[in-house]
Amino acid sequence: MRLNLQLTKAFFLSVLALAGLLAIAQLIHWDRVVGFDSWVIDLVNGWHSDLATQVMVLFTTIGDAATVAAISLTALFLLYHLGSSRMELALFLAVVISSGVFNFLLKNVFQRVRPELNPLVHADGFSYPSGHSMSAFALYGILGFLIWLKVENKLWRTALLLVCIAMVLLIGTSRIYLGVHYPSDVVGGFLGGASLLTFAVWYYQQKKTEAS
Repeated sequence: MRLNLQLTKAFFLSVLALAGLLAIAQLIHWDRVVGFDSWVIDLVNGWHSDLATQVMVLFTTIGDAATVAAISLTALFLLYHLGSSRMELALFLAVVISSGVFNFLLKNVFQRVRPELNPLVHADGFSYPSGHSMSAFALYGILGFLIWLKVENKLWRTALLLVCIAMVLLIGTSRIYLGVHYPSDVVGGFLGGASLLTFAVWYYQQKKTEAS
């Protein structure tokens, strides 16, 4: 009964995150996020310095597709040596790959133009939701989930989970700082990644239950 409740919660969270992403898209269409976007952009602009720019460029590069692919392959190798099953490795790959596909589809549905705020780096394509943010949430989210399952040492597990959380936040923030995304794009990206992640967790737990 308790497990069924947990599975229901995971599926509900997936649907809720997707609903949030769609709700923000509608608010963007109605021009109801201008105040929020402006407030966050002004806040982040207050951090500008040469050092901060170098750090943000580093983290946005870490969120690029090529770097995500390299990190994913490295993570797969490490997860394999931690004893992850084929299903867990397949789950990891499915979440990472589907985040890119899902983001591409969403961008082409909503077709939001990127901000014209003198961006510090070049970025192509539409703006909503942020691809870097979605892929970061999906990658480090599923990696954190598998770390939680496989790393028994509590200190190491906590440290690695904190690193995963920090990576998601820093990559998302870098997109706002560098002027290539609105804050609402980043929030939408996080929600898209959260929807995929929680659905994956629900699916994994469902299969584990059926196998036991």
